[in-house]
Amino acid sequence: MTEEKFDVVNEKDEPTGQIVSKKEAHEKGYPHRVVAVLVFRENGRLMIQEHKLMRKLLDHSVGGHVSAGESYKSAVYREAKEELDLDVELEEIALSVPTKTKDPRPEFQNIIHFYGVYKANVPDNWVFSETEEVNSLLEMSLEEVVGMMNSNPDRFLNGFFITLTAYLKKIHSPLQINAYGQNWGEL
Repeated sequence: MTEEKFDVVNEKDEPTGQIVSKKEAHEKGYPHRVVAVLVFRENGRLMIQEHKLMRKLLDHSVGGHVSAGESYKSAVYREAKEELDLDVELEEIALSVPTKTKDPRPEFQNIIHFYGVYKANVPDNWVFSETEEVNSLLEMSLEEVVGMMNSNPDRFLNGFFITLTAYLKKIHSPLQINAYGQNWGEL
């Protein structure tokens, strides 16, 4: 398997021409792009991924890096198919959403992403089947997710705070993520 390469981007989310590996981007703090999909059932419950590679921390339904030369749009459809075998229409929520704060956990200190955030809807009878990348999903209401983020932030990956905040802003929700002493809606 060849190592994925990513475009380093500037503060405006524009490619700089520099291309790096994931390891190099994360170790040296090079900003690069990631896509995330929040998958909702018709009943409004959010599908949350227990991240297989990251100690089962909770994360957006689908997430993955944008490869060098790839657009947010092509990356998000690729990742949705790879992770959840989803082949549905995706609604763009926000693009170029930056990491505006550093996660207090040491292993995440240098990771700087720009997110493309999308939403998908699946019917209530949709059944998840384990894939190579995802072995389980949890279903929660937005209120439950935000409550858990506020009371137990160490159960979640940092990017999920950012992508869910972008979604909550888009839908004008009164819910607020207040984790690690920060109101994520004000960052």
